[in-house]
Amino acid sequence: MASSNDMSRDQEIDVVFRVLVRQQLPCAPTRGWIMQPFPVLIWNIRGHGETLYRDSRLGRVPRAENSVAYIMANEVRQSATYSSDGLDYLMVSYSFEYRGGFNLLNLYEVPNVLPEDAQEALREAMGRLEQSENAMVGDATAQAVQRKLCGYALLDALLRCATRRQDSVPQWRRLLTVVQYLNDYFAEPIDVDKLIALTPYSRAHFFRIFQAQLHSTPLAYVQRLRVRAAAIRLLHSADSVAAVGAAVGWHDAFYFSKVFKQLTGMSPLAYRKSRGDELGMGTSKVGDERPEIDNELSSGGM
Repeated sequence: MASSNDMSRDQEIDVVFRVLVRQQLPCAPTRGWIMQPFPVLIWNIRGHGETLYRDSRLGRVPRAENSVAYIMANEVRQSATYSSDGLDYLMVSYSFEYRGGFNLLNLYEVPNVLPEDAQEALREAMGRLEQSENAMVGDATAQAVQRKLCGYALLDALLRCATRRQDSVPQWRRLLTVVQYLNDYFAEPIDVDKLIALTPYSRAHFFRIFQAQLHSTPLAYVQRLRVRAAAIRLLHSADSVAAVGAAVGWHDAFYFSKVFKQLTGMSPLAYRKSRGDELGMGTSKVGDERPEIDNELSSGGM
């Protein structure tokens, strides 16, 4: 029998479907820099290419034919297609959330080249997800169940080949209260002194530990949370760009659009038009426009 501690940990982890895209791309040495606010898995069904991170420390992600590549969230990147006859791929994106919004995979090192057994498991889950998306149109509950099942299968395959960052556990635990606070109140003005007061650290040490654990400053982390929330609203509502910006904490529509484009490579309107597709082409599916179904399944409400 599972302990109450195990059950509480189960409730801290969730997977949320974001987008599925099947697309064809012509041969091109590089494309523009972009960023996705969610982790991305890309299955090169035909052809080969490569993904390059702007941060050279993160390396390159080779994408051979029939391979599956994991692309980190919130990292600026560009892609190249090397096959002379182009590239066919399937892209799937989920949020793998811990404690209400933190990217669970930030606690792990995922290799740029995934082992073949992990790729096989990812191909199976991605193929099953695409099949269910096409077969279950109109049945929102069945579709939500399949999205959860496939999402957890994808997460399981990634965690099996990832390495836990054990050296970061004590510092991470001391930052948990701050991360939870930012996840809950990112749309409000952030008082850095209040954040520091939630930890045992001095001001200088707080910024140093935060950067080491989350790979960003507190301000950048809040910006990414806001952009992620804005991306969801853009895909799932008819709100104006100004209203979306205000809802996530930016009341200056011009500044909101500027930051959104800096972080994603697209303006809010272009992102909405593309419906999550990297280049605005191809066939895509986005997360359920009635997200309460996913929420009910997560909480046991059904």
